Amino acid sequence: AIANNGTLTADNVTLNGAPNDGSGWPAYTVNNTGTMTISNSNITSHHGAVCSYATDAVITMNNTNIEMSGIAGFTSHGIYTYNDGKVIVNGGNIANNATDQNSTGGSVINGTVEVTAGNFTGRIENYYGTPVLKGGNYSVKPNDAFIADGYKAVEKDGKWYVVANDVTVVATLDEVKN
Repeated sequence: AIANNGTLTADNVTLNGAPNDGSGWPAYTVNNTGTMTISNSNITSHHGAVCSYATDAVITMNNTNIEMSGIAGFTSHGIYTYNDGKVIVNGGNIANNATDQNSTGGSVINGTVEVTAGNFTGRIENYYGTPVLKGGNYSVKPNDAFIADGYKAVEKDGKWYVVANDVTVVATLDEVKN
């Protein structure tokens, strides 16, 4: 989407990744420098949806959904960062519908990713950075190393929620706001 500087803002759109028969790369990438802000939108992809490739490459997703079909034999990275790139997730649903994802079975956050809200299907993985989870609902317990200081993962009815340590739950965790 952006190579070597630029800004892209997408609001209330559907972004479809190119067809992929091999491992492929993420559908929408900020490479080297630039910013991409995607709001109230849907992204479909096969292998990966968004990627930030450098220190000065920032992607912000506000209430944006990612749905991946996956490629047999490859782990799909819904959100991927490399070389100190940054992705910020402020809500949305991240889902991987692949039947064969090297046993991941769901969406994967890979790298330096800050999550304040959202619903995630599948485990959270880390290869190149440290996800900083400050909110969100997860189908499996996030690794404690990925949870930001001052937050914790709490299980209720088979789902995991990342909440502030000092939050007092009065009703249900679905009603907890960070």
